[in-house]
Amino acid sequence: MRTDSPRGKPGETVVVSLRPEALRLLAPGEAALPGWATLSGTLGDIEYLGPVTRFAVALADGALLHLMALAPPSMSGAVTVAYDPRRVVVMGAPP
Repeated sequence: MRTDSPRGKPGETVVVSLRPEALRLLAPGEAALPGWATLSGTLGDIEYLGPVTRFAVALADGALLHLMALAPPSMSGAVTVAYDPRRVVVMGAPP
């Protein structure tokens, strides 16, 4: 994922973090909340962990986005993830 930040320059790859409540897997046809941005990808691995489900979304640029939710995704294939850009924390360059 690319972003402008004091810890990265435009065009550089950085590691970012978002709290789970700042991410939302949108249902088909569902609009993102006002001010939220979206990413398109393909739903990948799904891991059921009792009360939560962990799943991965492969983004178009090959980056993998890992999410957790209280319920498993009710879709497969192409998905849209919405996020609140004000809540992005830039961690720095990838290891």
